[in-house]
Amino acid sequence: MIDIHYTLFHLLGGLGIFLIGINLMANSLKKLTGSKMKTLIEKLTNSTYKGILVGIFVTVILQSSSGTTALTISLIRSGLMTLPQGVGIIMGANIGTTVTAFLIGLNIKNYALPIMTVGALLAFFAKRLKVNLVGCTILGFGMLFYGLKLMGSGLKPLSRLPAFANFMIDLSDNPLLGVFAGTALTVLVQSSSATVGLLEELYAQNAIDITASIPVLFGDNIGTTITSVIAALGGSLAAKRASAFHVLFNLIGTVIFLTFFIIFKTPIVQFIVLFEGQFLDGMVEEAASKPHVTIALAHMFFNIANTFLLVWFVNHIVRLVKIIIPGKGEDKDDDGYGFNNCVIDDYQVIELVGS
Repeated sequence: MIDIHYTLFHLLGGLGIFLIGINLMANSLKKLTGSKMKTLIEKLTNSTYKGILVGIFVTVILQSSSGTTALTISLIRSGLMTLPQGVGIIMGANIGTTVTAFLIGLNIKNYALPIMTVGALLAFFAKRLKVNLVGCTILGFGMLFYGLKLMGSGLKPLSRLPAFANFMIDLSDNPLLGVFAGTALTVLVQSSSATVGLLEELYAQNAIDITASIPVLFGDNIGTTITSVIAALGGSLAAKRASAFHVLFNLIGTVIFLTFFIIFKTPIVQFIVLFEGQFLDGMVEEAASKPHVTIALAHMFFNIANTFLLVWFVNHIVRLVKIIIPGKGEDKDDDGYGFNNCVIDDYQVIELVGS
């Protein structure tokens, strides 16, 4: 018999701390880079391939694919970037976000509280703004791992429930259910990294097998597009098309690779198990968790393969987007009225709380 309160409090509380941490870290890094990041994006996106590289770089720096796509769409809305320039960045963001999955696999959960202490001291007591922001970044980094630790504590008793075990079996037997679960969870928590982190914890505790995990990763890529959809609401025609491109790009990739996975499921799973047993044992030491790295590698491989496959069909996807969202004058800028003007970022919240 499990303590339902313990499980729910640790699982949901851990998820909340994880989400606050990753957003605090992302927004602090964004403020540290300042306007230089926007300038870099504007200057280096004169081709799709350069855009992909910029998308990877910016997402690794910001630690948020949602932040990169939202920034890209805001530039398109303001007329500083065209749709063809933006699609490369969106594709690159899919690859850049996989770095977070590897960070989650680091074995530093037991040091999360000391890391948070250092970050909090710098964030609240340092006099220089840049040092404050570095502190916020460190604080967010520590919160990310502390949230994962709490989620792991909540999942341990949950994994022993027969109903939960049966659901995991259903995910293994029905890949479409796995895709739906990954999509729904990512839309719900508004963070693809949170979904991947939760999946890594489940896999590390043997609560889910690799057969069920891969479709959830596919669904995670569909669910993460909700941010670009929200960012484009009420925006220019080009912004709406950029958002639609993001949805179509991830959806088409999921359909292709899910079909491939269903047809060749047995050899794919056998290869992953062999790779995990033969190669990761020698490569992954105490610094990282082998099950976490397995999920992170699967996530990275899918996003890289999807980008390299579909980059040759970018123009066709853009044409399809223009059919779905018809209209003229896509490069007109946007006045920017509406939801985006109401956003208060993490640093402003800290200022409000401290005042």
